[in-house]
Amino acid sequence: MTENVNNIDSDVPICKEESEKTLLKPALPEDAFLKFVHPVLSDMQTTMEKNVKILDNIHQQVKSESDERRRKDTQAHIPGPLQGSGQSIQDVIEKLEQVILYDEEEDEANGQNRDPPLQLLDDDGKMAILAHGIAAYMSTLDHVHLRRLTTRIVSDTTLWLSRLFRFFESSAFFHDDYREGLLRVCKLILYKRYSKYGTEGFEALYPRPPVLYLSAAARGGMGQYLCAQLGLPSSCVSVVPCGTESHNRFKMDAKKLMRLIQDDVAAGKVPILVVANAGTPVVGQVDSIKKIQEICKAHDVWLHIEGHNLSTLTLMTVPSSLMTAKTADSMTLTLGAWLGIPALPYITLYKASEPALVHAAGLSSYNSHLRLSCLPLWLCLQKLGYDGITARIQHSCELSTKLHKALDESQAVKVLSKEKTKEALGEDVLSFTQLLNRALNASAMFDMVPPTVVFRYVGDTTEQIRADSATGRAGGIDRHHRPRGRGHLHSLLPARECSHHRDRDA
Repeated sequence: MTENVNNIDSDVPICKEESEKTLLKPALPEDAFLKFVHPVLSDMQTTMEKNVKILDNIHQQVKSESDERRRKDTQAHIPGPLQGSGQSIQDVIEKLEQVILYDEEEDEANGQNRDPPLQLLDDDGKMAILAHGIAAYMSTLDHVHLRRLTTRIVSDTTLWLSRLFRFFESSAFFHDDYREGLLRVCKLILYKRYSKYGTEGFEALYPRPPVLYLSAAARGGMGQYLCAQLGLPSSCVSVVPCGTESHNRFKMDAKKLMRLIQDDVAAGKVPILVVANAGTPVVGQVDSIKKIQEICKAHDVWLHIEGHNLSTLTLMTVPSSLMTAKTADSMTLTLGAWLGIPALPYITLYKASEPALVHAAGLSSYNSHLRLSCLPLWLCLQKLGYDGITARIQHSCELSTKLHKALDESQAVKVLSKEKTKEALGEDVLSFTQLLNRALNASAMFDMVPPTVVFRYVGDTTEQIRADSATGRAGGIDRHHRPRGRGHLHSLLPARECSHHRDRDA
């Protein structure tokens, strides 16, 4: 009985503890509590994240604006298009297109839009332009391979040009400035005539100064350019007067050239160079090449020839015994203008000399990147071939012949570029084909077959102008004194493509 009472007493506290634990538990279950608290915390977290993001954006914007102001301050001296991290290719190309096609000042002045100035190109023109990009890409080749490839291209082009223009055993210098070839030739002559010029410079020239002879009808500023680049005084350039008669007023007077050379030799000077014109730049007349050749040969003077009439050398059909006859010691060719192909370099052919002197004069370069400038010429010559080259030049000469004939019939104009072929040969009729089949030397070919036409308007010939305009003759001019009759000239020519055969000086 006593044991039972103890057991009962011991069980009572246990029941109290359990009841206390039960009273301490929350009134709501755990799941219900979470359902009540979690949405509130979630909304608070979302709101806080949005606020933090807004603050971050504001901070980033303030920082970017501060960096932009700092960048503008540091790049204030940099031009606008170069500031920043660059532009996209599309934006740059669009700007280039705007620069090429539009001129804001000119359009505003005229009150109208201009026609696109870029001309349409044929396949040959596109190849020449593409060749410049290829040359730039080829410059990334291995140096040894690039040098070997460049040597092949330059040697091939030099050989082809020397054969085309009957200037055998010659070397070629390719340049972008028309005057650069003559400048390098002058340096070569100085190195040849003055053995100490390479070491003593102008002191080697002072005892016996050199003299360069240029025609009064030569390209303007040529003498000043040569003196400035060679470091010579202006007294080293002698301007040869032109003739006084009507047929040689724009030609170098060979007799006066002879007297000038003799006087300079007597004064202790050294005549080193004569620049003759096979087609003067302004009028297109040809100097007395044969007489000038004889004078230069007698006094050991270098003869350099330039002019558009040099293009007719490719048309010569001479006997084999005369093929090696050299026209001059050097000549400058503007093949791009003669063939109607853009982006072709100028070429200066000169007779071979000692390699050391050629390199000292800058006529040869070990830089493969510079020598690749002849790549457009190398590609275009192969694409045209001999027949294509001669056909374009011959077509230009035929166009000039037709234009000369049409202008001779008009009293409103006077032709300045050449004398009549039939008067020169003493024949009544002499076709262009007959001229090419004759055994003519180079100087005769220059006189007989000019590729340029230069004329001027003379007198008050209102009635003649009206008559020419009524008949559609090529010599007709309008009230603004501009030539008309282009369609008439094209109708006189053979049926062939002539868009790239016309001469630039016509």
